[in-house]
Amino acid sequence: MSNTPGEGPAAGASPPTDADRAWTFEAVESVSRTFALSIELLEEPVASWVCTGYLLCRIADTVEDDPSIPPRERADLLETYDAVLDPEDPTDADDFLAAVAPHRPDDGGDDWAVVDRTPRVLAVFGSFDPTVRAAMREVVREMATGMAEFLREYADRGGLRLETVEELEEYCWYVAGTVGKLFSNLLAVHGTDGEADPEDARQFALLLQLVNIAKDVRDDYATENNVYLPGEWLREEGTDHESVADPDSADAVARVVRRVTDRAAGYAPGARRYLDTVPGDAGLLPAAALPYLLALATVRELDGRAREAVTSRGAVKIDRAEVKALYAAADGGLDHEELDRLAAAVREEPYRPRRGRKRTTEFRYSTAMGSASSSTSSSTSIPAERRNRRAAAAAPTPTTSRRPSGRAREPRERPDSDASAETTGSSSPEPPREGAIVASSRCISNRVMFIPPDGRLGA
Repeated sequence: MSNTPGEGPAAGASPPTDADRAWTFEAVESVSRTFALSIELLEEPVASWVCTGYLLCRIADTVEDDPSIPPRERADLLETYDAVLDPEDPTDADDFLAAVAPHRPDDGGDDWAVVDRTPRVLAVFGSFDPTVRAAMREVVREMATGMAEFLREYADRGGLRLETVEELEEYCWYVAGTVGKLFSNLLAVHGTDGEADPEDARQFALLLQLVNIAKDVRDDYATENNVYLPGEWLREEGTDHESVADPDSADAVARVVRRVTDRAAGYAPGARRYLDTVPGDAGLLPAAALPYLLALATVRELDGRAREAVTSRGAVKIDRAEVKALYAAADGGLDHEELDRLAAAVREEPYRPRRGRKRTTEFRYSTAMGSASSSTSSSTSIPAERRNRRAAAAAPTPTTSRRPSGRAREPRERPDSDASAETTGSSSPEPPREGAIVASSRCISNRVMFIPPDGRLGA
């Protein structure tokens, strides 16, 4: 049976069932509990759109990240996946899975289980209105082909070894900026008041992935054989890509980690302007704000601990109590003023609720680092009443644009200092060097929409 996205609703594929739609939420929770928290904050139909869009991105990300598959063959698989998403190409999901089969790891876990169910994801995708599918398709294809280009370029080295800051930020766009673009596209379909400046959206994405890269240097090298730190910066410190795990180079590599973190912090003003365009209705602002706040906490933890990120896997993390408190704050209702208050608090110390603040959600946490799932019972999954509501709304979603009741905040003006800031090969400000993170903490913010602070596209 063909499983092509097509242009008509579920063209060439069996219509999805309620069980298929419910499964997409379960699948996201299985591969990224932090991402699932953000989706919990959304209302329909945006929750279903974002959930399915994320799974489409996750399929590409799983292929790109698996070091057991030679780089050129990963690139071939990504290009086949791109062809599946091309409505003019006859390649379908079964063709993609046939190409994947010889390479699928035996112990692929939940990530590869989602890849195995690509036809199911595409069936749900195919049931959406054409405007929603177009908003998703453009972004996922850009991600897949961009990842393939990088894999081919570094195929002879076995893993990515990025050389320049410009190359690093281009890679960040493909793996993170495109996901932010997906969210922005879906907001446009939803009919929001605000329209983000593309440069602000880009800076929000760079905040996301640069902080991830700074935090997960050792883990990326150990699990994926990838080193994203710019080779030009490593050489300035007297070291190189292949020495990132060498104890004798730990201090030098840590200085580069601090430099990457500081560069991320330099993109904070644009990132905050991006959030100003997110309206308050349908859970949009809380869902965008949660990963943003978690990222602020990650930057705080990185300050003074860059060497730990180099020497130990998973050393820099946010404690579960802070994740719990921030989720409760987002779930309890959030406007832009409250977001600024929370951001200021997070920058200074691990966030805990103010005394007397009403708590609306109780939690149980998984054993995974920093992951949590809210519940009104003892379950660790998405609350039953929310899951049932989504199943009840399983019919193809109407997508007529509407004016939201919660308006976006008036955009912040770009400070003159942004235009005059020192640059390094781009229009982006060169952030302050080591030690500036705490001193200029009110300018620090990171994380693009729905990408958790764990070094992957939602691992």
